[in-house]
Amino acid sequence: GGSTMHTSDAALSHAETTYHQRVGQQVAAARRVAGGVMLLLLLLLCLLAGLRPHHFYLNGQALPLRQAGTAADCARLLGHPLQAGDLLDARGEILVAGGGLPVSFRRNGQPITPQTVIRGGDELTVCPGRDVTEPLTTTLRHLPPTPRLANGRRAPLPAAAASFVGLRREERGFSGQLGAVEIAQVSPVVNQPTGEKKLIALTFDDGPSPRYTPMLLKTLDKYEVRATFFVLGQMAQAYPGVLRQVVAGGHEIAIHSWSHPHLTRLTQAQVTADSQRCMKALRSLAGESLPLAWERPPYGSTNASVKAGIQAAGLQQILWSVDTNDWRKPGADVICQRILRHLHPGAVVLMHDGGGDRSQTVAALSRLLPELLARGYQPVTLSELKGLTSIFDGQVIYTIAGQEFRVHPSAPPLRVESDGQEVACPGPVLACNGQPLLPAVPTFERLGTACVYEAPTQSLLLASATGQFRLRLNSLRAERNGREVSLLLPPVLYGDRAYVPLQAILNITGATAALSPESQTLRLFSPGASPPRPQGEALVPPLLTLQPDGTRV
Repeated sequence: GGSTMHTSDAALSHAETTYHQRVGQQVAAARRVAGGVMLLLLLLLCLLAGLRPHHFYLNGQALPLRQAGTAADCARLLGHPLQAGDLLDARGEILVAGGGLPVSFRRNGQPITPQTVIRGGDELTVCPGRDVTEPLTTTLRHLPPTPRLANGRRAPLPAAAASFVGLRREERGFSGQLGAVEIAQVSPVVNQPTGEKKLIALTFDDGPSPRYTPMLLKTLDKYEVRATFFVLGQMAQAYPGVLRQVVAGGHEIAIHSWSHPHLTRLTQAQVTADSQRCMKALRSLAGESLPLAWERPPYGSTNASVKAGIQAAGLQQILWSVDTNDWRKPGADVICQRILRHLHPGAVVLMHDGGGDRSQTVAALSRLLPELLARGYQPVTLSELKGLTSIFDGQVIYTIAGQEFRVHPSAPPLRVESDGQEVACPGPVLACNGQPLLPAVPTFERLGTACVYEAPTQSLLLASATGQFRLRLNSLRAERNGREVSLLLPPVLYGDRAYVPLQAILNITGATAALSPESQTLRLFSPGASPPRPQGEALVPPLLTLQPDGTRV
């Protein structure tokens, strides 16, 4: 029995030992696995730590991450103060300290605060605070023209040049400080009448007529001819818009009494009073500076008393030398032939734009003018014919920033087409120092560029695929997308119309242009259009380039 128990104890001890050995082996294996996992995790962490960027980018420059911190700390690395810029007045003096643009921060393209922490790989952009000039308001004042003779001497102002005015621009801030002053002087170039030219005066009585006067004005404008309108005071008072249309066309206004009486039935004092009443009314309707020099007695009814009464009002009496008798309605051909048959240099031709049906006179004028010009006659106003004022042929000198720009109608006249269709120009194509100037609004609109004429600032506002533009008339300063640029040639206010240099038009619209010398046609092509190139036709290069830094090329 004892040996049996001993054997059992030995077996039990062996089993226990084996169990403990197995457990030990399992624990050791578990420890090895855990150690391997820990080692693997440690290696992974080391790998991740090695992949994490140790640099960041500050305004495009790579810097060690240890130099970073917050966005504000990075701004100090660049030496940027953290305070905002100042608000300056028009002279550059400080109005409000810190009233300008603040420092701004962007991380990876997104706005952040100065306290944002910068991490490895971040791209940080820091824009320092900037000074801002107070908003400026432009005030505009028209300057009277300063006419010159061709030799440069001062001369009297022709009535036809009265609409050519200079401009003075002042820019002031809300502080009242003056920022900038820009002055553009305008000098019409005039010539004294000479015996070499066959001058005549076309005159019209009894208007203004709301029906027939505008028709006559359209024909006169077509042939660039000026005339003299002897108006009745009561008709001018009834139709002031037509009166102003006559003045705007460069024509001369003269007096034909208030209500068409026989002046010989009035006393000298009554004649003077009638003339003065007309003068006062006309200047109140068309401007106090309206020149008035002549009076024609109705029916040609005059005597010494009438002439003295007219002279007492400060006017000169004048009749006519060629009477068309158009008021009898003999037919347009008869009216035209009567003038041509009795025509001579210095002639004063009598016609009518009021007092009845004047359709025959309108038709006669359309036939008369091309024949007069073909015969070498130059129709002018009475004051030009009599030498009281000089003759203005359309040449104007613009003096801007000390530079002179000579502007005149192109010779020979140019036609303008856009993508094969004629541009209806309200006035002639001009030349400025040898370069074409085109009427702004119709040209830009035909090229698909929105154009708005801003009268209070005498500016053109343009929106095209190349940007937003502001062109100041009679100025070499312009704006492109809010930034100032300079021009080689100025857009001009010529009379009452805005003109822009061809080179600026091509630059703004992206169009191209070609000149056909034989037909004297300037052909414009919208962006993307492929212009055909007939033989002898030259492409016009866009000589003007707008520079964002304000320089000229």
